Formats: sequence, structure tokens, C-alpha cells
Amino acid sequence: MREKNVHTGLQIIALAASFFIFVPPSIAKDSSSVSEDGKNSGRTGSVRLEAELDTIIVSANKQEENIQDIPFSITVLKRVDLEDKKIASISSVVDYIPNVSTFDWGMGGFNNITSRGLSAPSFSWFTTSMGMYIDGVPALGAFGYATALVDIERIEVLRGPQGTLYGKNTESGAINIITRRADNQFRGNVALEAGSLLSSESGDKLAGGGALSFSGPLVADKLFFSLAGMYNHKDGFTEYVTTGGSGHEQDNGYGRVKLRWSPGEQLDMTVLASFFSQEIDGYKMNLAANGAALFGFPQPEYRRISSDLKGWQEMIIDTQSLNVTYHFNNKMTLTSITSRRNADFDGTSDNDFMAMPFAHGAQKSAYEKRAQELRLDSASDTLSWIVGAYFDTDDIERNFVISSIMPGMSGTLHTELSGDAYAIFGQVGYSLSNTLKIIAGLRYEKQEMELTGNMRAGTLEDSWQNLSPKLSVEYSLVPEVMTYGTISQGFRSGGFNELAQDSKYFSYDDETLWSYEAGVKGVFFDKRLMLNGAIFYMDINDLQVPERIDLNTVWNTNAAKAVSKGVELEAAARITDALTCNLGFGYTAIEFKDYRDVQGNYNGNKKPFAPEYSFNLGVQYRRPSGFFARVDVIGYGEMFADKMNRYSRDAYQLVNAKIGYETATFDVYLYGKNIFDEEYDSPQDANGYYVVYSEPGEVGVQLTYRF
Repeated sequence: MREKNVHTGLQIIALAASFFIFVPPSIAKDSSSVSEDGKNSGRTGSVRLEAELDTIIVSANKQEENIQDIPFSITVLKRVDLEDKKIASISSVVDYIPNVSTFDWGMGGFNNITSRGLSAPSFSWFTTSMGMYIDGVPALGAFGYATALVDIERIEVLRGPQGTLYGKNTESGAINIITRRADNQFRGNVALEAGSLLSSESGDKLAGGGALSFSGPLVADKLFFSLAGMYNHKDGFTEYVTTGGSGHEQDNGYGRVKLRWSPGEQLDMTVLASFFSQEIDGYKMNLAANGAALFGFPQPEYRRISSDLKGWQEMIIDTQSLNVTYHFNNKMTLTSITSRRNADFDGTSDNDFMAMPFAHGAQKSAYEKRAQELRLDSASDTLSWIVGAYFDTDDIERNFVISSIMPGMSGTLHTELSGDAYAIFGQVGYSLSNTLKIIAGLRYEKQEMELTGNMRAGTLEDSWQNLSPKLSVEYSLVPEVMTYGTISQGFRSGGFNELAQDSKYFSYDDETLWSYEAGVKGVFFDKRLMLNGAIFYMDINDLQVPERIDLNTVWNTNAAKAVSKGVELEAAARITDALTCNLGFGYTAIEFKDYRDVQGNYNGNKKPFAPEYSFNLGVQYRRPSGFFARVDVIGYGEMFADKMNRYSRDAYQLVNAKIGYETATFDVYLYGKNIFDEEYDSPQDANGYYVVYSEPGEVGVQLTYRF
């Protein structure tokens, strides 16, 4: 099956690549008026189409610039892209990013993002490999990826180390989410949807929800507001055969309010408050064949869970921030971002997944981060620079209650983990000529952490520091084609294994890497074809990996070395004013180079949770009459779950589709996610004890009203 899936995926890529390569020059001959977002801006009952691909302005380097002038791989999803592709979560975002994927641990809000083969160790609360920021506010480790995408201006996904400007825990990239800014125009949006899951082990299952946004002026030209919110529900698709009922039933809610004060051209202040809630009843994780055999049981039936305790989870994340920007008359800009984010997590679980109370757990935890960034920047035609300072403090309190019929296994665990980080940074770009530009940056950062709890006496303390340099050279072959080379260092701070009692596993070291990237970016045929490509090589030291000690215990440790290398390709074409196509492809080979332990030698083995390749291919058709249709094919290569490369998830492809009718104020669509109901279950751990079931496909109807 795996070979068939890989072959099919490569056929799709080859066909798409040949299409983009042989796009005829005649595609540049059409012309039409251009709208802000490519739809719904013409007269009622029609849409207004674009004659060329959009020029995309991003703030990836914390200064606004054309995406084609950025000397590293970056993908941007604009507001209209999120709507057309029906993207409502971070896991859906990464489907459209080459060499980026997400892995669901089967426990709700805990997701892990892999970029260019790198990801944080399992159950790492403090650190990530790819950082995430919402309006400049840093996310909360693995918790942070759980958020809603409502009233979003754009999402920027940066690949490769971003430590110079973003700091620790961005060694493989960063996700920037920019919410829509309120102005003098009153506008609103209401969206409703209802759908059905394509397969379930416990009867017909439904999904649905709604989202709304509204913004405008409170005082013309000076004070503005914006409101956004959403709620969605999805029935469970696994069956609990002992307790009854379905598992992995979800309810998500989100709300956000922003006030923006702009008394003049120089000062701009935005206050934001938001919350996100997620409730999950039951799991989509189960014992695999190995786990069942360990207890002498047969392998469970597909999506049927024998647990005597159903389990549930509830997570609430609240955020407050103040963003102040002051523009000096000499073109310098001072920016201050002050923020607080807090997550509360409660839940129960049956850790053995059997019809007996062998190991039940309950958890109540909280995670708070306070952060402050201050930076000064300036940009001109020949010189741009930025300097800044950053500070954050983290506090995590975790409480566990374990109950078991086995003597000596019950107990209460309590830990408190705190940390402070300090950093100063700077970056400068200088154009030596119209065709040659050099960019150099440097960041110094120190992370201090301490741990207390009832697992051991006293306090554990440790600290890590890093100097993250970056050097890029850009050369323009012609005004529309830019080549570049970038050398940079990435850094992920170390940490503690909070529940470890063996001193050998109390802490693990920081992880560092050197990255080398070369690429080319170009637009052709009067901006109707975009082609971007990159190759990269990363030399990784002290790689952080999870090591399973027994059935219920995983500690984070350091492997010695690893190497990641690969290629990325992105293309977008406007074939006619109505027809557009996009392609993204990434290939990553990441292997251990010096990794041994008592179980064996893993040199040459592939790093776990790193798909060999990923691709996305989309075709979209939008007529002035209002007709809309889009099809996306998304694929991932084989992924191993263990350092011995024994357990893997096969390669797979998903097909999403959307068709509808659009007017200036009202849209109606039929949609399908994973319309062929492809199953792509994943091993959850290094010993193959657990499996995470893939979610079934979904079809439904969506209505949108704008005012």
C-alpha cells in the first residue's frame, strides 16, 4: 500500500510540475480590473477578477517588504486564501506549506509541528521547533498551536532558523498570524456551516458551527474597534465499547476584541483581549497491536476503544496584549509589544485503554507567559536596520492524580516549572548596488529555568545561552528574479523532565544547528507566474529526542548529531483571469549521524515524526457570474515513529473540494474535506504501543454573508 501511495503522489507532482514548466507566454495577454482580495468587490451578483498574481507584502523580518525580496523560504496565506481553501486551524495551514507537517498526539490541544524534519520532543510544554506568534505575541509551546483563525489578514510561515529576530525555539521556522486591522470602514461577516462525517464506528455523525466578525470606527480617523468570534462542534467518531458512547467529540469556542487608537500619523496603539476554549470528550487514541500483546489481549477492533473510563479534556487560553507603534519624522519606527497569555488545562484519562482500572489519571495544569519586546527600526532604498530587546517569563504548574488497582501505582504528583529569558538583537541590510544586497544579524539570548515538586527534594536549576548569527546575500539576475544564500544558527533551549526521579533524566541540554540555504525567487509573464525554489542543509548537534523508559514513561534526552537536507518548490500561475493554479513540494532527508544507546546504533536511521516529502496542488476557477470551484490534493510521505525505524505511517493523499456561488454580499458553497475518506492512522510512540486514528472525511454546506 505504501509503495502505491508514494507512486501516486509522485505522479501527481510530476504532472503538476510539467504543467507549470510549460505554461505558454500567451497567459499574459488577458487583462481585467484588480480587486483587493480577488473576489466579492464588484457589482452585486458578480465578482471582480485579477489580471495578475498579487504583490504580497509581509513583515517576516519585522519590517514590511515584498515576499519575493526575502532571502529564505516563506509561504503566505492571505485572507482570501484562508476562505477559498476553507482553512480554520493551524493543522490545516501546514497542509499548504512545503516541508511542514503537524502530528496530533491524540490528546486534544497537544500538537507538534515538524519543519524540515525538526520538531520538539513529545510532551514538551516549554519548547518548540517552530515558534508561533499572533500579532507579535508568542504562543505557549505545544499549547499555542490550538487557536481559531477568525478575521485574519494573513498568515506567514517562515522556514529555516529564525533565531536572530525571533529568538529561542524557532530553530526550524516561525508562524506569524496577523489579525485584520480596524479602520474607518464599517464591515462585518457572518458564516454558518453544517456537515456530516463520512465514516464513524458509532452511527451518523455531524459537524457544524459559525463565525462572525465586525469592525469599524468609534471616532472617525482616531478610535476603532473590531470583534471576532466563532463556535464549532464535531461529533465523536470512535466507539467506547465498555462505557458506551462515542469518542473525540469536540466543542471549540473563540472570542476576540480589539481597540485601536490612532490620534495622528505618528502614534498607533492597539489593545487586544481574546480567549480560546476547547472541550474534548473521549479520545481518538487506542492500544495498538504491540500494546495489546503486552497485556495478553488481542488487537482492538478499528476505532473501538475498550477503556473503562472515557476521559475528557478542557483547555482555555486567554490573551491580553498592548501593541504601540510610534513613527518618528526621520523614518524611524519604535515598536513595543507587551503581552500575557495563560492556559488552563483539565482532564481525565485511561492510560491503559483496557476494560479495567489499571491506570487512570487526572490532570489540572496552568501555563502563564508574560513577554515584552521593544525594537527600533528604519528602512530606506539602500539601508535598513533593526535593533531590539526581549524579555519573557514562564510559569507552569502541573498536578496529576494517578489511581490504579495495582499496589504502589497510585499517587499525587505536583511540579512547578518557571523560567526567564533575556535577549538583545539586531539586523542590518545594505544594498551595495541595484543588484547586490547583504543582510547580517546577531542575537544574544539567555534562558534560566528552575523546577520544584514533590518528586524530589530541593530545587533544580539550569540555564542555557546562545549567540545566533545570520548572514544573507541577495543577487538579482534581472529585476524580476532574485537569487540568495543564507547561513544562520538555530537554537532550542534545554529543559527538565518534571517527573523524573533518576538523576540521569533530570534535565536535557539545549539543541543547536547551523543552516545553509540557497534559493531563487522569480515572477514571469507580467506577474502571472511565480516560481520559488530552495535547497537547504542543516547540521544539528545535541538533538533532543524522546526516550521511552517503560509503558507509561517517556523522558526527553539528547542524541548526538543529525543532518537534515532537502529541497522546496512553490509555484503559482494565473492561467486566465478566472483560472489559477498553485503547487508546493518539499523533500526532507533527516538522519541520525552519531546516536547510540544501550538498545543499539541508530546512525543512518531517519528521525521520527519527519515525513519524507509533502506536497499540495490546487486548481481554482472563479467566474465573473459568481460561479466558484476549487480542488486541492494534499500529500505526505512515509513517517517513522521510532528511532529504530520499525513503526511508520504510510504515505497518503487527501482531496479537498469546494464549489459554490458568490455575490457581493452573499456566498453559498458545498465543501468536502478528505472527500475519499482516506485513513492515515499513526503510531503514537517509539514502541508501537499506541495508535492515533485519523479523522474521517467531512462534507457539508457553508453560507457567508458580508455587510
